[in-house]
Amino acid sequence: MPHAHILAFMEKGSKFPTADDIDKIISAEIPDKTVDPDLYVIVGDCMMHGPCGAAKKDNVCMVNGKCSKMFPKPLNIRTSIDANGFPAYMRRIDGRFIEKNGIRLDNGFVVPYNRDLMLRYRAHMNVEWCVQTRAPHVVWEATWEYLTDDILYKKRRETGRPDMNLTIEQIKNIALNEIENYLLSNGRSLKKWPHMPKPENFGDYNGNRLIDDELNYVVEDQLKENERLMAMITDEQRGVYEQILDAVLNDSGGVFFLYGYGGTGKTFVYRALSSAIRSKGLIVLNTASSGIAALLLERGRTAHSRFGIPIDADEFSTCRKLSQDQIMQN
Repeated sequence: MPHAHILAFMEKGSKFPTADDIDKIISAEIPDKTVDPDLYVIVGDCMMHGPCGAAKKDNVCMVNGKCSKMFPKPLNIRTSIDANGFPAYMRRIDGRFIEKNGIRLDNGFVVPYNRDLMLRYRAHMNVEWCVQTRAPHVVWEATWEYLTDDILYKKRRETGRPDMNLTIEQIKNIALNEIENYLLSNGRSLKKWPHMPKPENFGDYNGNRLIDDELNYVVEDQLKENERLMAMITDEQRGVYEQILDAVLNDSGGVFFLYGYGGTGKTFVYRALSSAIRSKGLIVLNTASSGIAALLLERGRTAHSRFGIPIDADEFSTCRKLSQDQIMQN
């Protein structure tokens, strides 16, 4: 199912700095069934982890006999914030439970949520209060289990081995590799933060990550996609397509402005050109001014992301220098 991870940065006057503030927006407890019956049902259906542990040793979260998501969580009579800025949500011993597969789950198995969002969307929506620190390694230690919650599931699907198990260190290593690859594709690296843990074999790669990422496609698949698109292209679109493709393949250069009202097939032409050029083993940098437009193009990126353009630009702004100027080689 499609899902998103969203990090919201609050203005100074809108932050939630105390435990009482956190309790106003986040709950990690089972609702009172008599007072809030609708919310009780939603939380029971969408926000209970498990059962796992000794009650269900084959649950997907289990790694080496333990829950990789650290459930059940400790029970607390009140929400508190430790010296490093991490919250421990209120999870009282109140006798409430949700029964799943014949197992009673108490507040220790509740995934934190926001009441209003639950009642509005009636879906799984984990809401957390982020640590107030600028130290990435501290954030990593506090959030790695959330960042890795689907890794074991994905690896089992990729390998076709539903009984596959990974150690917690292996799961962390896969996550760190994914973080590093994402940073490298944006001209950054974990090297910037000395105290952040690094994946195994970190630093062994000596190539140009940006070029390798852009060439990481199957040429045969691109050729098939191009053939599929060309079977639907109109005469007008073909004229534009052939003129631009000729300039690319003959290295004659040029700047082309493709204009048309919505629905006239501009994106279709871009996709046809991209697949044609990639089918010959070349690089295409699909770049758009907005995130929505970029999503319509394969491997599309916004101009701000691609070239390091500042979000709030003025007459003195310059593009952010990307790592080792690799983008200039691309």
